[in-house]
Amino acid sequence: MRKSTRRAPLAFTLVELLVVIGIIALLISILLPVLGRAREAANTTACLSNVRQLGQAALMFANERKGYLPSSSDQAIALTQDPTRSRYPWRLRPGNPNLEMLDWASQLLPYLGSKREVDFQTAAGDQSRVFVCPSDQVSQEWVNINSPGFTVFNNTTLNAGQSMRISYGINADITANTRASDGIGFYNAGNNMLAYAQDSSGREVFREWGTLRDGAPINGKLTKIRNATSTMLFADCGTLPRPISVTAPLDRSDILVYTTNYISFNGSSPVLEANKRLKFTLAGIARTSWLGTRIPNDRHGKRGSSLRTAANVLLTPETKAAVRGGRINVAFADGHAASVGYDEYSSVNVSPYSPR
Repeated sequence: MRKSTRRAPLAFTLVELLVVIGIIALLISILLPVLGRAREAANTTACLSNVRQLGQAALMFANERKGYLPSSSDQAIALTQDPTRSRYPWRLRPGNPNLEMLDWASQLLPYLGSKREVDFQTAAGDQSRVFVCPSDQVSQEWVNINSPGFTVFNNTTLNAGQSMRISYGINADITANTRASDGIGFYNAGNNMLAYAQDSSGREVFREWGTLRDGAPINGKLTKIRNATSTMLFADCGTLPRPISVTAPLDRSDILVYTTNYISFNGSSPVLEANKRLKFTLAGIARTSWLGTRIPNDRHGKRGSSLRTAANVLLTPETKAAVRGGRINVAFADGHAASVGYDEYSSVNVSPYSPR
């Protein structure tokens, strides 16, 4: 009788399967962080390109309008500086016989390649994407006005005062207007503002109501910025949630502006009192409770910091360590852009009055 020559079917043993699964799991655990960092690096680069485009668009705007940048103030204040409606773009809307000034983002659209759209919220994809950071989860997940989001606040015809899909803030110390009758700066009709300034001897200037001392916003005039190469024009901006008790627009973390408004009155920071030069800068804003909550310290790089609701926690070593590695992107008034970390905030001026 001939013996059978059939062989048993080949198969992996349980041990072999477990070894293969373990190797695959190990490779995934190694690759996922690498892929995540690569994706974040690409998002940061795309965001940096966005803010650079905003900065260059603003400079082109100024080049065509006698050196004036777009206004971030309410149109009632801007009109006192632009009674002929020639400095800023104005529009007619159906149902309203009066001309309305465009918000600052919509004012930039013609310099971002848009030939027809008037409102940044309805602009074509290539133009509207410039206003959204790929790393900004709030704006990426935004669906409509009922979604959590940030807002431009002044002069918007769509979603006025409600959430919008936009990730960047403008420097109101530069672009807000003064009331022509008395030189007092206003962001909106109910909020006068005071940019940080010092006199020639280095003493802080307190601009009192009704006086004409230094410290008012500069009406967007480029030549009045003392140090354009280090002064912010646009930057990553906005955090949620905002405390419900905070109602003043310049103090709200969801309103997309940067300002040193009344930072002179911050006497609670030993760092700022020891070095008042910092009050001109983003470092001073970060250490001021009513101004710093809008800085999205964890938008790029380090994630999960607890700095969304209280800027003054930046004063502790632990929370400073939490944001090291996190960065924001900034466009400067000379047209260049850079990604800056917490330890570099002191090199970013916000007040246009900073010494050279």
